[in-house]
Amino acid sequence: MLEEATTMPGQMSAIYSRFYRYSLENQVLLFMQGVREPVNTYQCWLDSGRQVKKGSKAQYILRPMFRKERDEDTGEETQRVVGFKPINCLFGASETDGDELPGYEPPEWSATTALGALGITRVAFEMTDGNTAHHNRGCRRGVIVVGASVLG
Repeated sequence: MLEEATTMPGQMSAIYSRFYRYSLENQVLLFMQGVREPVNTYQCWLDSGRQVKKGSKAQYILRPMFRKERDEDTGEETQRVVGFKPINCLFGASETDGDELPGYEPPEWSATTALGALGITRVAFEMTDGNTAHHNRGCRRGVIVVGASVLG
């Protein structure tokens, strides 16, 4: 089993989260059941133009169980997770027939967006000491981008 995990192409989350973003625990459960492909519920496969083959066995995931509770002081109603229960509800793409699966388009990565989300700005390298890898300008965080041509 471990050998299969090391040779599996791509990211595990990209396989199991093709249609819905499953928790890491549920991704591991699916992997342990031998599922190495996009999964979906019976109804979602029908909605996407595919039919689950007769005799296919659903794989299980853990679904949270909630309990509604009312705060006696404020009267506010909240939901609380009280446990998890296994539910057989997912079928792999190979267990279906029908329309072609839509192409997978991974989210695009942008250095500007990533640095902005982290609150990091690009700054010019101003130090003359060649041993300085980075520096701090007060409370601002910065990253110095050194091109290969500068390194020689």
